[in-house]
Amino acid sequence: MSPRIRWTMLLSALAAVVWLLTDRPPPKETDVVEAADRQDTSLTRASRAEPLIIALAPRGPAVEGGALFAPTTWAAPPAKAAPPPPPPPPTAPALPFKYVGKQRSGEGWQVFVARGDQVIVLGAGDTVEGTYLVDAVKPPTMTLIYIPLNEKQSLSIGEAE
Repeated sequence: MSPRIRWTMLLSALAAVVWLLTDRPPPKETDVVEAADRQDTSLTRASRAEPLIIALAPRGPAVEGGALFAPTTWAAPPAKAAPPPPPPPPTAPALPFKYVGKQRSGEGWQVFVARGDQVIVLGAGDTVEGTYLVDAVKPPTMTLIYIPLNEKQSLSIGEAE
């Protein structure tokens, strides 16, 4: 369809609408009242006594908590933080001894260790201050047990000579 024909049809429709709106005189107040009276006579006396509007049931809150216009976010809720990991099991402290030397005797090896300024001579089965037990002395290592945790630790004592 050509643009000329479209414009002609559009203007014709617009003119028809304007003519319909302006051709009729506005209704008079008496016409409106008469129309309402005519409609009212068709109602029965029983139907006039009933209310025309039904009462609405009360509504609950539209939003949880009752805040109808509460701020809303579309962001994902924050992830729950993972519980902290359990604490690591207790471990024995580092050995407080420094190797000084060793000697072979008839009963086995004796190891000389220093703790601060003090030199201690240890052999298999000895206990140091109720904290360490010498489990075994087999060069190149001496094995000690940390008594409170029953944990084995090793101290390097060098090769057998």
